[in-house]
Amino acid sequence: MTYIPAFHVHPVWAYAGIDQHYVMYDTAPEHAQTAGFERTMRVGAPPVRDGFGTVSKSEARERLGLDPSKFILLVTGGAWGLGGIDDAVSALTSSDIERLQVLAVCGKSTKLLQHLQSMGIPEERLRPFGYVNNMHEIMAAADVVVTNGAGVTVLEALKTPRPCIAFRPLAGHGKASTDEMMRRDLALTAHDVQELVSVTRELARDQMLMARMEHAGREWCRGRDLRDSVRQMNELFSGTELAAGAPS
Repeated sequence: MTYIPAFHVHPVWAYAGIDQHYVMYDTAPEHAQTAGFERTMRVGAPPVRDGFGTVSKSEARERLGLDPSKFILLVTGGAWGLGGIDDAVSALTSSDIERLQVLAVCGKSTKLLQHLQSMGIPEERLRPFGYVNNMHEIMAAADVVVTNGAGVTVLEALKTPRPCIAFRPLAGHGKASTDEMMRRDLALTAHDVQELVSVTRELARDQMLMARMEHAGREWCRGRDLRDSVRQMNELFSGTELAAGAPS
């Protein structure tokens, strides 16, 4: 079995000898380019912690001591702080977008964290974090998630659900995944800092767009439970063992 937690299935991730391929989207066979892939494909649940999607925005902001009236962006590059977070933070915090506050999660990049802390930006405009264990709360407190368009972070955002902005999407699967998410109203893209500020301003002003993207995230997650995917795996494995051990 292969579990592919991305919005684009690269052909090297698929193999004709696999019994089940779990994917995040229903049009994966056109990207897998593998004979018989559609027969082995299952649309799985995002493999994220149970906490995502269980905390309301108001509750999360109260826990974190955040102003309920702010328009909050979570900027993160995953565990390693990849994707030009410093450029994004600098552009956003110096913009004229009203009520904007940036939460920047730097992951394991202590250098990035120290750099953001040294910028001297007031806390009501920027709150930098290092590696965190409460990402589900920080994400729930945000209005929008800014990331590089790939990895588990986007799945966490959809589970919450929060609209995504793919900032400078990573070459290869980052760009391909972003395209698939945009087709489903799950993300917007920003290729440079000027576009990032522009897209953020649009979301801050357009409540209908925000609502549509959050609705798309909820619908994408509806009926998906990781336990169901695990159960299917166990059933296939048990059936294979029984068949292998059956008398001829």
